[in-house]
Amino acid sequence: MTDAEPGPWTFRFTASGSRLREAVDNYRALGFDVRTEPADDGGAGCGGCGTTTADGPVMAIFTRAADDGAGGWNDDVGDVG
Repeated sequence: MTDAEPGPWTFRFTASGSRLREAVDNYRALGFDVRTEPADDGGAGCGGCGTTTADGPVMAIFTRAADDGAGGWNDDVGDVG
């Protein structure tokens, strides 16, 4: 991740659908900046890790200490309803 300060992003876990939205909302309520990125299969190319579910794409959730509001990173969790 190449976003500017304030500090490194920490991987939390992967989720999709309502679980993704709930996790993002909860981390934000706790005062974290939240970023999501599409999950991948680690380069294996097999598709066995399940990067899409019936609830939608599986996203990796990252957090970091809250920004002062001047950030410009992508915190879009995608089309999760």
